[in-house]
Amino acid sequence: MSDSGQPEDVRLDLLDRRVKGDRYRRRFLLTLAILLPVVFIVFMIGLLSGIGSGQPPSPETRSIAERLAPAKASGQPAPPFTMTRVQGKGSISLGDFSGRVVVLNFWASWCAPCRQEAPQLQAVWQSYQGRGVQFLGVDQQDSLSAGVAFQRQLGITYPSVFDPEGKLSTKYGLVGIPSTLIIDGRGRVLYRFLGKIDAPLLSAALDSVLSERTA
Repeated sequence: MSDSGQPEDVRLDLLDRRVKGDRYRRRFLLTLAILLPVVFIVFMIGLLSGIGSGQPPSPETRSIAERLAPAKASGQPAPPFTMTRVQGKGSISLGDFSGRVVVLNFWASWCAPCRQEAPQLQAVWQSYQGRGVQFLGVDQQDSLSAGVAFQRQLGITYPSVFDPEGKLSTKYGLVGIPSTLIIDGRGRVLYRFLGKIDAPLLSAALDSVLSERTA
């Protein structure tokens, strides 16, 4: 039976219900369209947070002890060498510093992390040079003029030797720069830092080596 055969009040009631039903459906769809993206965003934030929490901590968030432990070396003898100075005349031998703790830092003027760590190396050198510690840089795969300019610009006062072909880093088993080794007074490599180092970490390593020497 069609609506036209129904009483007027019944037809009006049916029409009113249809209008209200359409209105409710539109409101529901609109609410759903607004809520779905919000729910998706919240879900993705939670998912990414869960993934991030499983990542290893960055060097900045790890303690000094946690950063120091992987750098501990086996104590093998440091290979001897004699090389030309970067600044001044003559050469420098590792044996010149026998009995002292040597911080051997491999760097180059074109190396951005080397430039970033240099002021911290200089600061630690100034603090420890009176305690039987000698810093020595190795400028490798560089030009001599660029190496001299690097040291002057950054105010580096400890000496460096020049290794244009990078042979010494190969001799020490290094694969990149910057790299820093700590050699004790008996000529043993006690710490091996691959990559940029900072003053607190280097100071902690030196304190450890110096304490072993006086124990």
